[in-house]
Amino acid sequence: MSRSIYDLLAKEQKVLINGRQGQYQVIKALKRNVFQASTVGSKTPALHEVVDNDTDRCMVFEYLDTDLWSLRARAQELGQPFLKAAARSILEAVKAFSDMDGHFTALHTDINPNNVLVSKADSPKPIVKLADLGAIIPSEGFDDFRLQGVEIRAPEIWKGMLPRPPCQMWSVGVTVCSGDFIFGYWDQDCRVQEFPLEVNKSAWAIGKIIKLIGSVKRDEDPKYQLEFDLAELFVNQGLIEVGTLEEELAKVNAPEGCVDFIHHLLTIYDKTQPTAEQALQHPWLRNLD
Repeated sequence: MSRSIYDLLAKEQKVLINGRQGQYQVIKALKRNVFQASTVGSKTPALHEVVDNDTDRCMVFEYLDTDLWSLRARAQELGQPFLKAAARSILEAVKAFSDMDGHFTALHTDINPNNVLVSKADSPKPIVKLADLGAIIPSEGFDDFRLQGVEIRAPEIWKGMLPRPPCQMWSVGVTVCSGDFIFGYWDQDCRVQEFPLEVNKSAWAIGKIIKLIGSVKRDEDPKYQLEFDLAELFVNQGLIEVGTLEEELAKVNAPEGCVDFIHHLLTIYDKTQPTAEQALQHPWLRNLD
């Protein structure tokens, strides 16, 4: 359904969806599979329904104004209360995925600032929701290729391991510090010409993790060995000019409690990474003021 809706909108055709509780007109595509809609005959944007035609399923949520990535320039202005509320909301969503009504453990493979939707960012109680639920999969249920985007990819996923719930904590940590460009290969300014471009990009991103967080145990899948070899070369040659996580966050005046919280989530070894429930108990989140 999502693809056909997207194509119809691209052709400027009117799209109406018949639901159990009313009819909705799709206004615009926010992504290829996320749409803004309104109730026909109503100006109320808050919609809560699942429209199912036995083949496709469309989940209808309330309209939210913006996303976390678009608010990054206002990080200092919005302050700690907003960031705490956002972190708590994301973790509560991840916690819910850990027990899908007792059926199975699921995980969200694309937690990033673009998928954290926000309304009333300036209010004492902002509304924050984790979007793109199409990125949810059963734990250890996918091994076709490495999931998670380059900037939010956990070390164990870089190694080629099956995605498990701890990898979400890494992407939550990266998302919380999204006010600054830290992870990924956006700043790569050199490469080894003998190796493919994608290998160079991956190696740079892995090298950034090593510089920011610490060394990564070399137990990767053999098919990714070259990326890790090259990452260590970039680091040892001093080509990646980034400090430790604490040093980089100090540049944007991140509060000590926030830095400790992010470090708590960005754990190299997935077996020692906190669960969402444990992360919610971190001292920095206990008081949302």
